[in-house]
Amino acid sequence: MVAERRMAGTGAIAGLQAARIYGLEVLAESIETNPNNYTKFLTLSTTPAPRSAASKTSIVFTTRNVPGALYRALGALASRNINLTKLESRPRRDAPWEYVFYVDLEGHEADPEVAAALAVLHSLCTFMRVLGSYPRAPRPA
Repeated sequence: MVAERRMAGTGAIAGLQAARIYGLEVLAESIETNPNNYTKFLTLSTTPAPRSAASKTSIVFTTRNVPGALYRALGALASRNINLTKLESRPRRDAPWEYVFYVDLEGHEADPEVAAALAVLHSLCTFMRVLGSYPRAPRPA
């Protein structure tokens, strides 16, 4: 957009390849404050991704607001040796002081252990949805 609209006095944070593609001048390189900073990109589709040997699954759930509810929910995954790669909480819009949990885990939703854990998780949660399973990106070198 900066290049197409010739937006003088406006900048874009992007990689060197983007500057080459769009004919933009690079004003500064390596502006991140953390040398291990990585940007993740995702593609949304209504068609499920093909199953791969190294898959990840993303889920979202809520639990009752009682002691041990999150512990029991995560235990459904831990007891099956399913590794979590992300656990994030966000406040619920419709219920003050209650939270929605976003989880990325290693494995495909059709894998027997993952499927079993998701079934237990579904029974423990007030809401649970599998957002999708997809090929896991290789770890950066």
